[in-house]
This record gives sequence, C-alpha cells and structure tokens, in this order.
Amino acid sequence: MKKTPLSIDVKKWDQSNYVITTTVSAEQKKQYRDLVVLEYQKEATKPWFRKGHVPLPMVEEMLNPASVMMAVLEEIVNQAVKQTIDVYPDKRWIWQVYWLDTAGYKEDSESGTISFHLDVFPEVVEKNDKWKKHTEKAYSTAVTKEEVDATLDQLRSSYAQFDDVDVVDADSLMRLKLSHIDNKWWQIGHTKNQYLWQEELSKHTAVQKLFIGKKKGDVVDVDYKKAAEIKLLVHVGEDVPNIVSCEIVEIKKKILPDLTQEFVDNTFTKDDNITSVDVLIDKIKETLSANKEQNALYEWVDIYLKAIDGSFEVKIPQTLVDEEMKNRLDHLGKQLGGEKWLKAYLERMGEKESQAYIETIKQAAITSIHKYFVLKYVCDELKLDIDRNKNHAEGEVEKALYAKIV
Repeated sequence: MKKTPLSIDVKKWDQSNYVITTTVSAEQKKQYRDLVVLEYQKEATKPWFRKGHVPLPMVEEMLNPASVMMAVLEEIVNQAVKQTIDVYPDKRWIWQVYWLDTAGYKEDSESGTISFHLDVFPEVVEKNDKWKKHTEKAYSTAVTKEEVDATLDQLRSSYAQFDDVDVVDADSLMRLKLSHIDNKWWQIGHTKNQYLWQEELSKHTAVQKLFIGKKKGDVVDVDYKKAAEIKLLVHVGEDVPNIVSCEIVEIKKKILPDLTQEFVDNTFTKDDNITSVDVLIDKIKETLSANKEQNALYEWVDIYLKAIDGSFEVKIPQTLVDEEMKNRLDHLGKQLGGEKWLKAYLERMGEKESQAYIETIKQAAITSIHKYFVLKYVCDELKLDIDRNKNHAEGEVEKALYAKIV
C-alpha cells in the first residue's frame, strides 16, 4: 500500500532546531492505520490459521486500540522525518525526535496535526575574520630543574622512613582519633584512627595553626565545617555535628633516602637500565618531556580556540547537550561504582549543591561541544591536509592545526 505524501511545515526555532508540523487528512489516517494492521497480520497467529494468514477482521478484534494508535503515530512521524530530510538535504539533521505533540491528532476527527522538534548539527557562524589574523606562539617541552627535583622527591617518598617525633611541625604526619560532638557537646559518633599529612592542611591555614606545636595526647577541636572542607570526615546521620574533636595519637616525620648510587642499585633492576643517578635523571627528563609534548599540544589548542572564540557564534542543539551529559554522568557513575552510588552521591550534596554540580557538568558539556565544532570549522576553512573520510589517530587534527598556525 503506497503512502500519500504528508503535508509538512518546517519552521526554524530558537537554537539549532526546527519545529516540524504535519497535517494528516482523514484519508491518510485510514492509510496509515491499514498499514499498521497489515503489519500486525504478518505476525498474527490463531488456531486453525497459519501465521500471517489470520483474516483481517479477526486481526482487528485481537488488537489493542492504544497500541494501534501508538504504532500509527510512529509511522506518521517517521514518514514526516524522511520527507523533511528529503526536502532539506543540505542540512545535517540529527535524527532524534523530541517534544512530540499529538494533542491535535484524534482518531475520530476529519484531519489531525502532529508536531515535533528536530535538531541539526551546530551551525558555526563566522561573525568576523579576526581569527584569520591571529597567531599563537609555540609551546615549549623543556623540562625545568624544579620539575625533575619534584619527580625525584616523589620517587624517594615511596622509600621514605617515618621516625617518631614529639611535636607537630609543618612536615609532620599525624594519626588522629576523630570524634563528632554536637551543639550540646554530646559525643554522637566517631571514626577509626586516621592519618593526616600537614600538607593536606596547607590550604586551610587557620586549621593548620591549631595543630602546630601540639604533642601526642593533645586534643584539638576543629569546627565541623572546616573539618569537612579538608575531608577529615563526612558525617552521616540525623544529628548535625558542630565540632570534630581530634586527639593526636601518633606523630611521625618523613625521612627521604639520599639520592645515591646505593639508592639506585636497591631501587631498580638490570631490566630497568637505570645504572646511575645521572641515567635516572636523564630518564626522568625524557619522560617528563614526552608527557609535556602530549599535554602541551591540547593546552595550546585550548588557548588558541579561546583566543579566536569571539569570531564565531555556535548554537548547540539540546540533543547533543543531553547526549554529552548522559555520557559524562554515566562515566561518573562508573567511577563511583554504579548509578545507585551516583544517586546517593548527589543526594548527600543536598538539592541546591547537586543542582549547581549538575549545571557545572552541563556547562562543561556545552563548552566541549562548542570547541569541537569551532575546531572543525577552522580546520575546514584552513584546508588542512586531513582525510575527512577516516578516523584520525589521537592528536592528528591538533598537530595539523598547530603546524599551520605556528
């Protein structure tokens, strides 16, 4: 049965999206319903009849009217989408229907209307040509002495010794026994003993000062809000703690091993090919430089795109934002152990904080999509030597842009 073309009205909306409205005549309603019933007939079974050979009147009696209506609407919408794409082949449509409105479609009316939204991939509009004149200086992968020293310290820290000391100073490691105390100074719970480096307190000077000069056995009371900021503990319960009581159980001082040939011999095997301190330092420089090469390229592209962003306008469609948000939240959920734990994590934040957190993720998603399409537009305009018909190795597009600009 041939379908009669639908009457389609396409109107541009406020973003990279369009409102599609189709008017369906009474004759077309019957056509689409008959098509749906015929499809049901192909799978219908009934005693004394072979599959697909049940008479149509019997098939009609077997069908749920609501299911038939849903199937008819789906067929009409699919046809409307196909016609829209055929009429506007120059637009890069995202074939994902949303905001479907079927209120104007009634089975018993002469004609009916159905409307829905379709998005197109972002349309980058060039507002000015200033970006064409912009240049960006080359990045450097030179490794500084401070970076090498910091890496060596991290390595030595893995083999550090911890000596008992009597007094807390800026380099101490403390083991604390933590207790909640509520507003009435009643103890309402406690955690296990916990190690805490002074460097974890370095961003919270007021809290850090409370421990400096203290000895084993001393008790330091910390305001719960400040304690929560430095993640001393997270309270779970009905009562709201006011104070975290911190008893100093143990004080240690980290002693790093000297960087000597003996340290190298004890730390590395023959297979590592680290035969001396000088060889170790050269290897660190090589590794840091390679890491810088990888990270610096993407940092350079970010700086460049931010610098030229004022030359473009990009309207991001909601479907892409929703998809990117879903991917990011799925990734976060996997990191936390699953969707259940993600939900619990957001609930612990509270409604206001979780909404702000979700909004931050959304803005990051929009920024990421925005950058991607500006980068694509710039690469196309600069006619970079990139094969558009293949998947690119990581960083290939960025390297091509860098070579063109610098």
